[in-house]
Amino acid sequence: MCGDFNAMPGSDVINHFDQHFIRSQVAGAAAYTIPEKNPNKEIDFIMYKPGKAFSVMKHQVIEEPYASDHLPVLVELAY
Repeated sequence: MCGDFNAMPGSDVINHFDQHFIRSQVAGAAAYTIPEKNPNKEIDFIMYKPGKAFSVMKHQVIEEPYASDHLPVLVELAY
């Protein structure tokens, strides 16, 4: 599951999803995606389950500020 959740880590919304999904970014490592220039908030997430079925090979915020007001996130999962 992925998208703009309009909620930051530690919020009730993200805490709820964390009970059911695994977020692709490394715990404790911020992946700021908004605003597109000088980002300082993390509100775009990629989540998956079951956690034991996948490994995160790569989680990268791409510095491409032209297509949106958010920076895109690229994630590679291994099965």
